This record gives sequence, structure tokens and C-alpha cells, in this order.
Amino acid sequence: MDRYDIRPGRHVIMNTAMRFGCFSVSGSVQDIGGKAAAASGLQVGDSVCALVGGGGYAGYCVVPWQTTVRVPAGISVTDAAAIPEAYLTAYSALMWSARMKPGDSILIHAVSLFDTSV
Repeated sequence: MDRYDIRPGRHVIMNTAMRFGCFSVSGSVQDIGGKAAAASGLQVGDSVCALVGGGGYAGYCVVPWQTTVRVPAGISVTDAAAIPEAYLTAYSALMWSARMKPGDSILIHAVSLFDTSV
């Protein structure tokens, strides 16, 4: 589950897939096109996680190879489903919004997904 699932009605639904929620997925590569295989280095059977535009609750999901990464060693495929959206949210906050640069420091006091003011 992600923020779109627990805060229904608070986000604009842009396409049909988004109506089915879940924007981070994980699993194993079942098939891959030749160009994607060459560009990504992924192979059938690799454990991966990915960011999708919705519909992540499906049993199978077609994703662009550019939003797909191998599951890091020591992390279960189940836990890996939380990586894409959480990582990209943190990255965009720190790198794009805060404009952090190499050598900068930051103290993260607390993190919450929920808006407690509502």
C-alpha cells in the first residue's frame, strides 16, 4: 500500500491503471524484450522492483526497464516493493527541493507519510 491507497480521494486519478492503486511493485522478470535486455542488463528470473503508473496490485505488471532495478542483496522481494516510491520521494525532496550537493549534511529528525493536520 502507498499514500494513494490510504488517502483515497485526495489525488487526481489520471488514468485507468491509477484507479487500481499501488505505484511500487516487486517480483521477478518473466519476459524482456531484446533492446530492453541489452540496455538494462536484466534477465528472465532476476528479482526486481519498479515504479509504475498504477495497477501494481495485479498479478503481472508490464513496466519500462528504465524504472526497474534489481532487488538489493539481503532484501526480500516483499520488502523491495517499498523501495521505488520511498526512495524517489526522498531523493526528490533532498536533491530537487532542498538542492543538496555533495558535502552537504542533513539531520532527519522524523519522517511520516501521514498529514496529521487533517
